[in-house]
Amino acid sequence: ILLLPAVARLLQPRRRLLLSDGLAGTLALAMVAAAGYAAGPQSAFSAVAEARDFVGAYFVARAFVLEPSAVQQFIRLIKAFTAIAICVALVDVLTGHWIVREIMATLMPQPEAFVDDGTSGADGVRAGLRRAISTCDHPILYGVFCSLTAAIVLFSATNSIKRLSWACLCVFGGLLSLSSAAVMG
Repeated sequence: ILLLPAVARLLQPRRRLLLSDGLAGTLALAMVAAAGYAAGPQSAFSAVAEARDFVGAYFVARAFVLEPSAVQQFIRLIKAFTAIAICVALVDVLTGHWIVREIMATLMPQPEAFVDDGTSGADGVRAGLRRAISTCDHPILYGVFCSLTAAIVLFSATNSIKRLSWACLCVFGGLLSLSSAAVMG
């Protein structure tokens, strides 16, 4: 939704284009070309969506995040969302149910063909515990979110105690996903 306004804002005369803008666009084109070359035109269509997500996020950030205060506001919001997500993940593990997913399933019922209770595959339970997903679609996504957030808060806090406590909270959240991707991150 914000991609077109972001590009329009970047093309205004008072804004300068950077080398990284061209590199981001070139990388997006290379993503599509590589997928098309390696696996055929059908995979290039899905690569377009991935490339659009990548380049869209880049241009939206370039267009609308102009000052350190905007970055600090983003960090405050991500800290609040992370605390909420980790609390929900803890409830997922303690109850053995994906709480948010189950609530959303009751609010917006899906046809039987699309219903996944999470118990049929190996992704739902590991080491006898329900893998946390919090508000994400999969435990790996939730775990990677926690590891990326740990990197953001680790390098954003000015106080060492706050830095360490936020990073430890994110590591704990990542461990709740029981995902090796989160641990590696």
